[in-house]
Amino acid sequence: MFQFVKKLFNKDGQLVDYYIDMMAEKNRLSQLALEIGFNKIADLISKCPIDVYSTDSDAIKTEYCLNVRPNPNEFATDFWKQVVMKMCTSSDGCLVVQMSDGNIYRAESFVQSDDVLYPRTFSNVVIRSGNRTYKLDRIFTSNDAVLFKYKNEKLLAYLNEINQENAIAWSAAIKGVKSKLSKFKIQMPGNIQVYSEKTRQPITENEYTEKIRKDLSSDDIRVIFSRNGLDISAIDSKSTMTASDVKALKDEVFTNVAIALGIPKSVFYGEVTEKSDANNEFITYAADPIIQELNDGMNGCWLSQLEWERGDRILINTDAIKHIDVIEQASNLDKLYSNGWSHNDILKLRGKPPIDEDWANARRFTKNYATGMDENTKGGDE
Repeated sequence: MFQFVKKLFNKDGQLVDYYIDMMAEKNRLSQLALEIGFNKIADLISKCPIDVYSTDSDAIKTEYCLNVRPNPNEFATDFWKQVVMKMCTSSDGCLVVQMSDGNIYRAESFVQSDDVLYPRTFSNVVIRSGNRTYKLDRIFTSNDAVLFKYKNEKLLAYLNEINQENAIAWSAAIKGVKSKLSKFKIQMPGNIQVYSEKTRQPITENEYTEKIRKDLSSDDIRVIFSRNGLDISAIDSKSTMTASDVKALKDEVFTNVAIALGIPKSVFYGEVTEKSDANNEFITYAADPIIQELNDGMNGCWLSQLEWERGDRILINTDAIKHIDVIEQASNLDKLYSNGWSHNDILKLRGKPPIDEDWANARRFTKNYATGMDENTKGGDE
């Protein structure tokens, strides 16, 4: 990096404009790439249903809150997208608080205690619902508030690199190294004899060149008298980025951000199909770590230890992230039936409402899967 910077300085210690322009463009492209990447992750997670596994009678009410309407003024899809975006882009993370009526809200700002041996609390909480904010006069604990934070060491390392490069570029600009003054080329014959205007004594070529430089840089100068054979021409030393430079820089930045976020390049550029393995890699390496963070937070906040030990869970369901063509996948769905999936299980996989019939909840197994089951388990020949 520093060898590269050294090459960009000219012999007078001046930094070429190209470097400043490049870093400004790289910073802008990095922000754009991060916004694109986080939007893709947030869009994917926001379309996933949240399943509540519990024998408690409030489980259905909780599912409605998490999947349909978290609070009176927001819908679940947009709510969870905004949660993911804020937890990924804000260094403070995204705080979600639960009110006494069961509704949940995103916090616009808050103050977190610095407790170590005891659960931390959150005060001065300002919640957001749509475009409105409201300050709550209460203190939240880990039982009714969960702080979601995105931890990505690769991304932090990349952003730190960008910040270091920007610091070099902008500090150089602030110190005046980035010169906007015009530069000139002076050509004179070797046998020219020049005399000082004051002493009338001969002066050297370097002394005469310095005199012309001062004249050219003077604010008062309007006309310069040149001798026969003397040629003075302006040099435009400013370097600017071309369209091809920007494209190459964009590809570099987008690729680095995609790698840092765990997003396959083809997904980042939107060049994949439903059958592509890149979609599975995107879910596994980019979305799953954030989904696990959300799962841990919801279970740790909204379930007690006793409820968790008895098997209660709140989980984001990633089974149906990709579109399922029921005609094309009919044979595969049929195999699920033979492996113990009920009709309602299949409907849930497809995002359809269940059927309130006993047969829709019945589980069937082919004989090779039904070995060891009681005689009441329905099976079939294969």
